[in-house]
Amino acid sequence: MPEHVAGLVERVIFRNEATGYTVLQVRGVAPGRLLTVVGEAPPVDVGAHVDAEGHWEDDRSWGRQFRASLMVAGPPAGEVGIAAYLASGLVKGIGKGLAGRLARHFGDGILDVLDHNPARLAEVKGVTPKLADELGAAWREQKGVREVMLFLHEHGLPPGRARRIWDAYQSRTVAILKRDPYALARDVSGFGFISADQLARNLGYAADAPERHRAGLLHVLTEATAEGHTGLAREAAAHRLSALTGADAPAFEAAVEGLLGLAALVVEEDGLFPEPFAGQEGRIAERVRLLAEAEPAWAVGDAAGRVDAAENALGVQLSASQRTAAEVLLRSRVAILTGGPGTGKTTLVRALLKALPIDDDAVALAAPTGRAAKRLAESTGRAAKTLHRLLEAEPGRAFRRGAGRPVEAQCVIVDEASMIDVALMDALTTALDDAAALW
Repeated sequence: MPEHVAGLVERVIFRNEATGYTVLQVRGVAPGRLLTVVGEAPPVDVGAHVDAEGHWEDDRSWGRQFRASLMVAGPPAGEVGIAAYLASGLVKGIGKGLAGRLARHFGDGILDVLDHNPARLAEVKGVTPKLADELGAAWREQKGVREVMLFLHEHGLPPGRARRIWDAYQSRTVAILKRDPYALARDVSGFGFISADQLARNLGYAADAPERHRAGLLHVLTEATAEGHTGLAREAAAHRLSALTGADAPAFEAAVEGLLGLAALVVEEDGLFPEPFAGQEGRIAERVRLLAEAEPAWAVGDAAGRVDAAENALGVQLSASQRTAAEVLLRSRVAILTGGPGTGKTTLVRALLKALPIDDDAVALAAPTGRAAKRLAESTGRAAKTLHRLLEAEPGRAFRRGAGRPVEAQCVIVDEASMIDVALMDALTTALDDAAALW
């Protein structure tokens, strides 16, 4: 039988935001002493009340502690406890003084006010209507996260990442997961097919459910991207799905048709390509085709003469193959320069920068990683950025640079291009100016 402890959080000793693993120092309601409680939990602050279910253990390094299989935060009873809870960081701007006034004014009835009529909080001095709305919204979110935690625990999943799921679906969370548990793998970072499948099976989905085969097919196709593929041959996909879910040939074909109907899949000849990778790859190919068909925006004139001048300025002598490559690139809007270590790629890039008939600030140097960008800057003597900085990345992998606001450069030179994934290359080619070149 699991045991239970409850109390007020006096100290947050440790928290891993990625997993929700938390170590708390809790003042127990009974027996009223400090307890160490460890386990997965939503974000909690000092002053919050926690209820935990689990068992006691003696850790060799940390001593006596309560290991919680379920830990949820909620308001305590009583004026003092409620005041401490409201002051715990539930809403930014609620300090101890205001929390105490709220608790004194409403007493235990404050929970009912928060649930049904948070506008009444403005009856208390210092609470504006806006702050009352914010407090009511924070209370609803806290209750929602608690509901999700209990739902996950009830169906065999770790509850510590309930906040992440709540952020994806808000008040619709439990309803969505009951209707389509495999949405968890599609929509929420940190959850894959295995977790979603466990939830689905605990909710009563059969092993041969069409939803399970569709989710499994998306999983094996997406998993293949880690191997460098944007899709799989039909036979290979069918084999992998069978190993994962036991799908036979008719079930596999039904899964393909189902995903086509959801616009989650593209079929080309014998290949299956999941979205968004199919769309990204198609856009890259079309953009590169348009670049290859056009002349660069600058007038090259005597390419050989420009290379001669660059050699003299740098005090270097290019090989025949380097000169040929330089002349080709100067006349191209899109080109790939490749070669093993020590073949002179860096020297050639320095020569190209000298030979280009455009202003220095019209050339952008970039690389996929910070280390590669630093090496590029050091070897060329020019400023270089990571691709994310060049595209002005925002949280969540959105970019401020794009078709409507292209990168301000006539020529973009990218080092270590083999490290670029499909999504980033899609963003880069989309963000090029209509007249720009890409090397």
